[in-house]
Amino acid sequence: MPPYHTSNKTSEAVLQLKPVTFRYKEQVGNATQFGLVAEEVEDVLPQLVVRNAAGEVEAVQYHEMPAMLLNELQKQQRTIEELQKRLAALESGQCVSEERPFIAPE
Repeated sequence: MPPYHTSNKTSEAVLQLKPVTFRYKEQVGNATQFGLVAEEVEDVLPQLVVRNAAGEVEAVQYHEMPAMLLNELQKQQRTIEELQKRLAALESGQCVSEERPFIAPE
């Protein structure tokens, strides 16, 4: 068995995160930043937060997120491709489901 596993269930939690915009008070120019609230990330994916010596949430490990996002993107792509096949089959008059196709009342 390989020393790794797929992250299907874990990566689904990424969809629960709420991106925010913010500005650092001390930053010169005060440019708008994009990110996540670390305390909110802790509630959803505690393995993505960094804690200080006192055990308080300090930061988000953003470098861990691309693989999780890629997994969700790949799942969405598979869904899109399946839906495209089903739509094409329906448009051509073929039924791709074991269920009876919906027939609108006249």
